[in-house]
Amino acid sequence: MHIKNTMMGLLVLCVCSQAFAQGNQSAKRRGLFQGSAPAEASGEKSPLSLKSKQRGKADFSSRLSHGDLADVKLKDGKTYTRLLIPGVEAVGEPGMPELPRREELIRIPAGAKVKLVIDSVSWQDIDGEVELPPVQPPLPDARGPNGEKPDTQIPFVKNASVYASDTFLNPEPVSLGGVVRIRGREYVQIIYTPVSYNPAKKTVKVASAVEWHLDLQEPKEIKRRRHDRLMPDEGDALDARTSEDIEAEMPLDNVVPVDSSNLENQDASPSPDLVSVKYDADYLIITPDAFADEIAPFAEWKHKKGFKTYVATLTEVGGTTEAAIKAYIQDVYNNNSVILSFV
Repeated sequence: MHIKNTMMGLLVLCVCSQAFAQGNQSAKRRGLFQGSAPAEASGEKSPLSLKSKQRGKADFSSRLSHGDLADVKLKDGKTYTRLLIPGVEAVGEPGMPELPRREELIRIPAGAKVKLVIDSVSWQDIDGEVELPPVQPPLPDARGPNGEKPDTQIPFVKNASVYASDTFLNPEPVSLGGVVRIRGREYVQIIYTPVSYNPAKKTVKVASAVEWHLDLQEPKEIKRRRHDRLMPDEGDALDARTSEDIEAEMPLDNVVPVDSSNLENQDASPSPDLVSVKYDADYLIITPDAFADEIAPFAEWKHKKGFKTYVATLTEVGGTTEAAIKAYIQDVYNNNSVILSFV
């Protein structure tokens, strides 16, 4: 089961698509930059790249060289201009202007405090007036209790006060989100918004190149974790850690050795002792007191297979309520010396 919801403090965003906009996009398209290739042919993926890293600092670059402007007519009868940028989605709240946005996780040293610093930005103005389309609510994909379809005639939404505001939205092309912890690994969320838009003046400027870095204030002591078998050693996220950071976080090799002959015949040798301290377990079993003896053979079998197993009765948990059990699991997860993988 999932022990902890790792995504904290994120806004619920509606992804904009042709269906959501409820409009017909015409064939009239033009390049975002002079002489740029069509967005579909660019093959560009993530615009964020790691340039260099050293202890306490990682330098990044965000570049945007391709994109399209496409005219789209919406339900209000007006023609808007949509920005199509490879690797960047147009997202936002209903009624707000569609602004390209990409979120990316970057691996950081455990316990590090993070500060994002923008070193330089190259802005390019888009010629002429550009009115970005407002985000529209998604079409409901559900049915009522009797199988009836919901009303698909969603009214057109446009935030008039925002579209009348004489200020640039998204003034910073790169910003810092929250720190996310996923199975003992720590990541920082980077929010990339390369387009800044003034709705009242209908002007758009694009950050074609951004140089920025992360300042990483690392803790004096790092609590090593046991290797997590459910998480691959190498991920596809950008990694701001240095070789010294990686070595300092190297998981402890304290897996209970597995005797393959014992797996064939569980009675071939005595079962090893179960974990006596709950904070040393990666396999936690919670059981009513009356079933503790019945669950023991299963727990010993799991322990023999290599899981550091601990059995907790409801008396130890402190109650039979959902709140008591949740609090117990949360305590074990937060204070464990290893990765709690199963409950």
